Amino acid sequence: ITGAVSPFLFVTTLPSPLALVLILSVSLCSLKLANGLKFFCLFPLFFLIVTLAINHRVSQRLPLSESKSQHEISGVIGSLPVTNIEGARFLFLPDESAGSIPAKIYVNWYEDRHGEAGTESNVPPVHAGERWRLQLVLRSPRGRVNFHGVDTERWYFTRGIGALAYVQPGENVRLSGPAWYDLQHWRELVLDNLTEKAGEKPAFRILAALAIADRRGLLRHDRQILSGTGTGHLLAISGLHIGLAAVLGYYLGRLCLLVFSTAQKQRLAFVVPWATAWLASFFYAALSGFGVSTQRALIMLTVASVVLLSKRNVHPVQAWLIAMSLVLLADPFAPLRAGFWFSFIAVGVLMMLFVPRQGHMPVWKKMLLAQFGISLVMAPLGMFWFQQASLPGFLANLVAIPVVSFLVVPPILVSLVLIWLPGPMADWLLTFAAYCAHWLLLILEYLSALQPINFSSTRVTGLASTILAMLGATVFMLPRGT
Repeated sequence: ITGAVSPFLFVTTLPSPLALVLILSVSLCSLKLANGLKFFCLFPLFFLIVTLAINHRVSQRLPLSESKSQHEISGVIGSLPVTNIEGARFLFLPDESAGSIPAKIYVNWYEDRHGEAGTESNVPPVHAGERWRLQLVLRSPRGRVNFHGVDTERWYFTRGIGALAYVQPGENVRLSGPAWYDLQHWRELVLDNLTEKAGEKPAFRILAALAIADRRGLLRHDRQILSGTGTGHLLAISGLHIGLAAVLGYYLGRLCLLVFSTAQKQRLAFVVPWATAWLASFFYAALSGFGVSTQRALIMLTVASVVLLSKRNVHPVQAWLIAMSLVLLADPFAPLRAGFWFSFIAVGVLMMLFVPRQGHMPVWKKMLLAQFGISLVMAPLGMFWFQQASLPGFLANLVAIPVVSFLVVPPILVSLVLIWLPGPMADWLLTFAAYCAHWLLLILEYLSALQPINFSSTRVTGLASTILAMLGATVFMLPRGT
């Protein structure tokens, strides 16, 4: 873990040829070392592997010398398009035959600003998964330097976007519709069905965000409320949501056991519920587009499932470290995302609070302790990543987490199956979830008004002061006598 994270602490990287030579040298040295000493080869090995990954991604970006160059490119629309009065924007995945063109391009298709008012839009309807041939003007993926808010260029880099582009007027042709197996196409189909069932319901934008991770409909006011109350994590499909899908899948597996004989039930009583739990989580993660936070949660659930099914006595901290290692192997750029640190540190805080403790503790006391510990330890991390901290966040999460966990997400998950079947059940469930989400937003709006203005925009904290503040909060949360 340390070897995979360390390369991001430097402002430059080793050249790829030198990194390859060093990887071979470390690998050869490890063959001659004893088992105990081989462990120390892992740090330089993973440091160099991540260095190669960084260099490869830098090489995939459009060079500055080719910025504003014009190309005719064929490819697939790789995301749900965002459409508004200005046009459409989407992720474009060029064909492999595109040569030196980056593998991911973020495209803007603007409306003709010189056209007459009331005339038909010059931007045709675009849908996820369709193949198009577009006339594009490419630009290097650069962003303005801001001292507060999102780091745009880091956002491009971590998602592998190698170029920005806008569509030129000309021969822009839709070559074919989406393939039946295209994931983004299925997400759009689910969204269409949800819109047909509950598009007129209040807070439908929240349902879409929780069902398929479609946050395009969120209003600016919604984002301000979620930011001011520290509840934005509830709309990012991650551990909480994947866990809820696993719980529903687990009990579905228990129901499936009813069709087996008594002897078969005894053999499958443990395997079938965990298998259906994992499958339910996998399909929910697929509907959300396998976002980064979803991948992390699915990997953590997979580790937990393997540990339990293997019937080995693995300490929770060891499983936590294994999950973190697998996430870094699957996505070497995870340390550049705030969600990586927030999710794993939050789980670490919960383990610190509850794994070593003995004796019974009431559920309400556990909820208060868990929320207080996470709020206190994560506050410095929020200041480091987002230059803000939420004062009403403790109370807001105490209200929002149970509402989302028990009243909003479970009806949505069940309705994702029922929307394909005739009958009003899906409509009833979505209506219930929509009104619960609407009332929750009203409560969060009231709580966000309690946020002091100087908490909404702090100065950029340094790495050392952030780590020290989190360690101080951790010591404060330890049991008395420690």
